[in-house]
Amino acid sequence: MRIPKPLYEAVPTIYAIAGILVIFATLYNGLYDSLAYGWVCVGMFLIGNGVHLNLLRARHRGLSQRQGEVSLTDTDMLAQTVISSR
Repeated sequence: MRIPKPLYEAVPTIYAIAGILVIFATLYNGLYDSLAYGWVCVGMFLIGNGVHLNLLRARHRGLSQRQGEVSLTDTDMLAQTVISSR
């Protein structure tokens, strides 16, 4: 199933906002409930998941941009320095 690109791009932000809202709602209701610490953990998991997705996408974009560039390997650079030093 394909989802629209703007929605796909907003998923990490939605996760982080949902996590913040869960934590604030738990703090608003008080930490006296037996499930309050579980809800705080769920909120932190959502925030961490949003940050993790942002980092993965940024890393993937950086790698895909670098794949289009021609890179020299160490042996190519060594050969160029040997040739240029003669």
